[in-house]
Amino acid sequence: MVNENVSLVISRQLLTDFCTHLPNLPDSTAKEVYHFTLEKVQPRVISFEEQVASIRQRLASIYEKEEDWRNAAQVLVGIPLETGQKYSKHCT
Repeated sequence: MVNENVSLVISRQLLTDFCTHLPNLPDSTAKEVYHFTLEKVQPRVISFEEQVASIRQRLASIYEKEEDWRNAAQVLVGIPLETGQKYSKHCT
């Protein structure tokens, strides 16, 4: 899905659609999937800023529910703020 051989427009839409369904999973499962997704997207993070921001916000919410403030903060710090795309709530 995030492979460079796949069109960026298609990859973004697939990732957006994929992450809209993750909140339906149990938090423990969603947390693992969010971490896995962030790891896979990392090489092209600039191309997926909106999706990464949404995933990180949702992941931080899970950590907040668990009262794991340190991990919630660490996840939020990774949100890209200084680049081209603007954030919209695709995955929240």
